[in-house]
Parts: sequence; C-alpha cells; structure tokens
Amino acid sequence: MCRAALGPMMAQRSGAIVNIASVLAYAPAVEFFATHAYAACSGARIALTRSMAAFYARYGIRVNAVAPGLIATPMSQRAQSDAQIRAYLQNRQPITGQPGKPEDVAQAILYLSTAPFVTGVVLEIAGGWSVAG
Repeated sequence: MCRAALGPMMAQRSGAIVNIASVLAYAPAVEFFATHAYAACSGARIALTRSMAAFYARYGIRVNAVAPGLIATPMSQRAQSDAQIRAYLQNRQPITGQPGKPEDVAQAILYLSTAPFVTGVVLEIAGGWSVAG
C-alpha cells in the first residue's frame, strides 16, 4: 500500500499514510495473547512507519501509525467471548475495562491523516494498555 501511494504523494509533495500496528508489538500480554508472529509484524510496521517518516518528510509526506489494544471487531471475537480475558481487561484497558470500539481507532486515524505537523508518531489506542499495572 505504501509503495502504491508514495508515487502520487511525492509528485504532489504532500500526503499522509497511517499504518496499523498493535499494542502487542511493545506491550505483550503473554498469558492471553501469545501471538508472536502478529507482534513481530506489528513491530515491523512501527519500524517501517518511523523509517518512512524520516525519509519522506522532505517530500511533505507524513507517516504515522496507530497501535490498537483489544478492539471489538470480528477478529477479536474469541477474546471478547473469553471470561478470563474480559476480567483481564479490567486492569489492562483501565479507561473502560472493555474492548475499544472501531470508532476509537477510526477517530485516531482521522486525526493522524489530517494533523499537518505530526509525523513519525505511533499513537496507542488501547485504553491505557501500556501504562496499566
């Protein structure tokens, strides 16, 4: 996606890319989410985002990422249905103690895609996941 978008953005000397990673890239929850390949891929997207932000800033292109926690989507249905994981969220996503909403992620993407002075940022959308005790 990035490769396809960059040509036109470089020609117009502006643009915004928002990649989607995961909070599991840097704040694992091994007791419930031992998804090593998923975490590694999310970590790679974060590294890609920061590297691209540094390089393409000279073209007026901003590159950021969001790192969601557990969001209520079809992909997370197993976790949403697990009573132990729901109890775990009380501490791990302390803002609500519940899975986030897709709209939470969408609002963050909208912000990052329109914020003219923001690049190289990984915005956590996880209800406090990485700072929870």
